[in-house]
Amino acid sequence: MTDPPQPRPRSRVLGRVWADLPLRVKGLVVVAIPLLALLLATALFGVALAQDRRAQGAVFHTVEVERQIAQVRILVQAGVTGYVLTGERRYLAFAGGLGPSGRR
Repeated sequence: MTDPPQPRPRSRVLGRVWADLPLRVKGLVVVAIPLLALLLATALFGVALAQDRRAQGAVFHTVEVERQIAQVRILVQAGVTGYVLTGERRYLAFAGGLGPSGRR
């Protein structure tokens, strides 16, 4: 009529295991936890830095494209203005110096 032994709660088992560990192992665990956090933070910082560099490259490319578009717009505006003022078609021939992609 004896009851079977009840299993110990997990927290008590882990507490007992921790208490039975040698001091050297406990010290390594205590040092390893913040060290792992530092390594993780360093890795995440590297990932963020790489993403920032890619985004900066995309911004530089966008600014360059906007600059090229502005140059073409100025040429078009000058050509149209010249044509409207004089009626001469030679002002509309500005695109003759541009290649098929719109670049010189």
